[in-house]
Amino acid sequence: MIRATVAFTSCHSICSIRTRYCTVFGQLPVLAFGLLLLAVSGFARATCTTNNYHTGTVSFPSAAVTLPNGSYPGLVLWTSLPTSVVNPVQGSCSGSTSNGLQNQLAGQPGPGDNTLFPTGIAGLSYRILFTGSNNFTNTPLGVRAYPNQPYATGTVTFDGTAQLQLVITDPIAFGGSNPPTISGFIAQWNVDGCIYGFICGTGSVIDFNASGITFVAPACTIAVDPTVVTLPTVYNSAFTGVGSTAGLTPFNVQLNCPSAAAGANVAITLATSNPAPSTTGVIAPTSGGGYAKNVGVQVLDKNGNPIPFGTTIPAGTATAGIFNIPLNARYYQTGTPVAAGNVSATATYTITYQ
Repeated sequence: MIRATVAFTSCHSICSIRTRYCTVFGQLPVLAFGLLLLAVSGFARATCTTNNYHTGTVSFPSAAVTLPNGSYPGLVLWTSLPTSVVNPVQGSCSGSTSNGLQNQLAGQPGPGDNTLFPTGIAGLSYRILFTGSNNFTNTPLGVRAYPNQPYATGTVTFDGTAQLQLVITDPIAFGGSNPPTISGFIAQWNVDGCIYGFICGTGSVIDFNASGITFVAPACTIAVDPTVVTLPTVYNSAFTGVGSTAGLTPFNVQLNCPSAAAGANVAITLATSNPAPSTTGVIAPTSGGGYAKNVGVQVLDKNGNPIPFGTTIPAGTATAGIFNIPLNARYYQTGTPVAAGNVSATATYTITYQ
């Protein structure tokens, strides 16, 4: 008689996955200057005067941000590295000049925190932290919405370093093969000002851009590890020649997936250090005293097809909670003659999803 215990252990889990309307002072076409002058006749608020015809820029680099295993409103999900203003604007500011951030993604902040701007992704907001120099916002705090950002007066260079910070404001859950991204023109720093002291209005002194912030669903965890499969006892007579099989046994690789991973496409890859040559998905017999001779173990998918080692195969779409990947195992005759004894086989699996 032949008895077998097969162990399937996890090798590792892989999580793969993975706008502009206002211009700086002077960037408006010449025809627009006259229109702007008519629109702001009587303009008497405190302003910044500049002789520059450009806008400084901040371009946040691309990044992949992993979502948490759960919903945590108020959690700072991610903060970028500091990024410097390129080509900063210079000017002279008087009084309490109206200035601040204008969101380009999904509206201005709601009540409570006027530094936290909606991203357009449900439950996720962003904040821009800024450290300036030369009398310009020299505190690393979130920039307030226009027109309520304070800064000192006098000669100003609108430069410094900025950081993009993502904050969970409500329960957030998204995943699947096409998660949302944050990319392109996301915000501008508006200031009331004049060019050469007479062309006045509101314009951007800094544009903020994102090269591409993508989101990765949190990893599913292995619910049972190792997965131990016990094949039934069979007689030698069950085998009729090389390639014959017996003792087909269904089993599941079990994952525990958070809600944010629901909808992700799951795949599995099997590997073994002891493959049987000239076969598909067969773990070679274990040699030694007490072990059966010329009998290995073959692993199959849920449809009964042998799984080639090292090949990634689809395993379905993840659901929140326990997610089962159905597989099968069976004895496989690798040679002659078959001799009674125990059969032991070990394979590892890698789970990927995106």
